[in-house]
Amino acid sequence: MLLYVSDRPHGNAVCKHLFSRGILLFRASFETARFLCEKKDTGGVVIDCIPNLSAGEALCRDLRLRYPTMPIAALVSPDCVPNLACDLLIRAEDAPDTIAARVEDFYVSLCGWSAKSLSTFALTLNFDTREVHYLGYPLSLTPTELCLLYCIFYRSPQATTADDLLSLCYFGRSRSISNVSVQLHRINQKALRIDPRPLIIHTRDGYRLRDGIV
Repeated sequence: MLLYVSDRPHGNAVCKHLFSRGILLFRASFETARFLCEKKDTGGVVIDCIPNLSAGEALCRDLRLRYPTMPIAALVSPDCVPNLACDLLIRAEDAPDTIAARVEDFYVSLCGWSAKSLSTFALTLNFDTREVHYLGYPLSLTPTELCLLYCIFYRSPQATTADDLLSLCYFGRSRSISNVSVQLHRINQKALRIDPRPLIIHTRDGYRLRDGIV
């Protein structure tokens, strides 16, 4: 996963753009960034150093020391002179969509992301066309249901917790764990019209696709 570290609302626009391109990322504050890097399977970090450049420089130094090979990008204001040991420096002179496109290029080229379309014999999900086929039949999902299934599909057979699904799919909007369980139940109800077995199962560690899908 990509970790996007920002204490500004601007970060949501970047996160939404990246997710629309099929890139999963955790939105983290400076306070939680080190903890998430340690606990999550982090493939790259983008640090928003606006407006606190010194905090961004300190975080970058710390992460580089702990994870020498992990790709790091930093977003800075146009006129600052940063001291950052990062792989990519992005100056905030452009619109959020343009900044997000540069972050996307960083994650694809340096972090190796390549999962817009996920496919097995039983299940195919194309994030560009928003099409899902289950056992050869189309499965019609709402945008939220599509996001949740995409996250679970991408991480299966590893389970994804409800907290992670909230972070990955709702971008800080006020939602609860019950919202996640309701949406996943709806996905299973739709899938039951095609196959009587549950598509998504709930385990002690979280949610994953049932055995035989991946």
